Amino acid sequence: MKSGFKFLIFLFVLIAGYLYIPRYIAEDAPRCVDGKLSDIAEEVSSIPLAFPEGYNPGSIHSVQKDGDHLFVLCDHVLFHFNKSGDFLGKISIHKAGTETISVTHFTLNPGVKELVAVGNNQIAYIYDYNGVLIQAKDLKQNGSQTKLLSLAYYNNQYWATTEQVIPGKTETKIEKKLCGFTQQLQPLTEKKLCQADLGRFYMEGYFDPQVAVSEGCMYVHSPSLCTDSLIQDTLYLIGTNQLEAERFQTEQTATVLPLLLSDRFLISSYSNTLDADTCYTYCFDRRNNIAYFAKGGLVDDYYQTGRIAEFHPLDIQCRNYYFCRKQAAPSGTAAGSNSTVTLYLVKLEA
Repeated sequence: MKSGFKFLIFLFVLIAGYLYIPRYIAEDAPRCVDGKLSDIAEEVSSIPLAFPEGYNPGSIHSVQKDGDHLFVLCDHVLFHFNKSGDFLGKISIHKAGTETISVTHFTLNPGVKELVAVGNNQIAYIYDYNGVLIQAKDLKQNGSQTKLLSLAYYNNQYWATTEQVIPGKTETKIEKKLCGFTQQLQPLTEKKLCQADLGRFYMEGYFDPQVAVSEGCMYVHSPSLCTDSLIQDTLYLIGTNQLEAERFQTEQTATVLPLLLSDRFLISSYSNTLDADTCYTYCFDRRNNIAYFAKGGLVDDYYQTGRIAEFHPLDIQCRNYYFCRKQAAPSGTAAGSNSTVTLYLVKLEA
């Protein structure tokens, strides 16, 4: 009787292992090494940004490029440069002539040479590239507790990820969605965001999700909270064909992936200027079956600027990335002299 019971337990464990141990383990297990920029970059170029006289730039929040036009969100103000880094103008939102509204997000509409700047008041301001205001649109939906987390333009529509606080009798619920808008910022669709199946138990949670595109299909990305499981999660997503484009969305939901998808590399990168120890960049090379994991960020072996703590996609297809370096004005220079910022553009290897 005991032997039969033990056999049943053994059989149960064997079946559970077959079902839940990922079946993606290949004969050639991936190598995991510390990453350098040259491991993934085909080309890196530098652009010194000439901010206006007397302005000392602080934090760079976002960068987008359209041909010769370069837009940089710095200290919640939008600056417009040409491709050489020459200053062309800036956009700061003013209300009633005195109160300044901070820009939290922005995106470009290259087809009509317009940009949408979202203020911390949840109002979207549409400008032309010269900074002329065209329209202002209130994006708040379902009450004032809806917050826009990111904004992108793709396939003749604007796409936003949002977060809504829903009070309940016993607990407060936070719901995140992917929302589609027309070019006039009229709401079209919305889908609930849900995390990808990673083949393991985990508590649902992620950083602010961003919209990205792969193989002409849109998905949502958020850096992984579980860095120790990134290789396991990557191989599971590959082995279960979850990175195929048609799996990213259904009519009701959109999947939040822990990886950004390019043709060759799968990338997860988290930046925190307040805590450098939590920064990381993880890259999985699908061609060579190598995983690069760099705590503190990739090593810049092109310009020898150290580790890249902030590594962000420059375009929605995630084929190009950027990082910035700030250098304080030399000691002994005149008071109020500008710090300098250099923008580095990274083209991934194909």
